[in-house]
Amino acid sequence: MPWKLLVLIGILKFTLIRIGAEKCFKKVPQNYHGVSPLVVIDKEVSGNVLRGIIPVLSPENIVHIKFRINQWTNIEWCAILQFFKGDGVGVVYGHRLPLVMLKQQQGNQHIELSSSVDGVWNHWYGVYSPKLNYDYDVEFRHRYKGSGVYVFTIVVNGEIVMTKDNYQAKQFYDVKMYTGMPQAAFCGGVTISYLAVTNFL
Repeated sequence: MPWKLLVLIGILKFTLIRIGAEKCFKKVPQNYHGVSPLVVIDKEVSGNVLRGIIPVLSPENIVHIKFRINQWTNIEWCAILQFFKGDGVGVVYGHRLPLVMLKQQQGNQHIELSSSVDGVWNHWYGVYSPKLNYDYDVEFRHRYKGSGVYVFTIVVNGEIVMTKDNYQAKQFYDVKMYTGMPQAAFCGGVTISYLAVTNFL
């Protein structure tokens, strides 16, 4: 067989394989390709403050927060961070996208990390007996798994503490980003040093 014909056949095979691969790739969301995080906070802050509004929050996103508990407050619970749609009030799916708060009852403290996942408005994990003057590094990850299923993961200081398959992932619109939360007290003994959102649209 002439060498020119062999080269032509090789090019044709490569082209067909490439086209087939592109058709397969189109079935998967085009995410995780050079998307940079939006850094909302890069210095120590505190207080109930609206830090911004996300017009469209993708089903795939990462919220990354770093904070320190400097002292306990004398109230039963207080807020560190809340992302939410609407006014953030009531039992509504999208009320916690996510939420970070401190709770203490009868001298027992814990950090509550929660998000709206798989149809449940308040899917949460507790970090019990949290430490004072300790830097907490928390990530809430929503990532595409395959076959229409997403996976929700909470990572605390580099350790995966929770995973949950999300069969009801959705986009949320006009998501407000609060340090603290509008209808509750900010944790006065807490400082936030970093907050970033990676939104894989």
